[in-house]
Amino acid sequence: MTFSEEQLKTLSAWEENFRTAINAKWARNPGRSALRVIWETYTKTTGDRRRFNDNCSHCILSLLHDCGELYYRDLEELKMRKSTTKEVKVSQEAKEVVKKAKVKTAKKSK
Repeated sequence: MTFSEEQLKTLSAWEENFRTAINAKWARNPGRSALRVIWETYTKTTGDRRRFNDNCSHCILSLLHDCGELYYRDLEELKMRKSTTKEVKVSQEAKEVVKKAKVKTAKKSK
């Protein structure tokens, strides 16, 4: 996973912007403060050193597209993890503590 669960919750506010950027190659401008949060989250987690201008429509679309692809990939991976994780019941017998055994070893002669 690229993003942490906390970052995914933050990015979920712009899920519709990501979807349109990926599927329609078009996106609404979510606003400067939102773009700064998205850009900082994206660059911090991926290490991408892209320049960003919040007045450039190409910059906005490419940021929303690239971040959105990672966002949806992480959501799918998170769903897969939760669906494959199962609770295992442990019987009372298995919970009992096993005593350690002392082992004596022969000394090696030099």
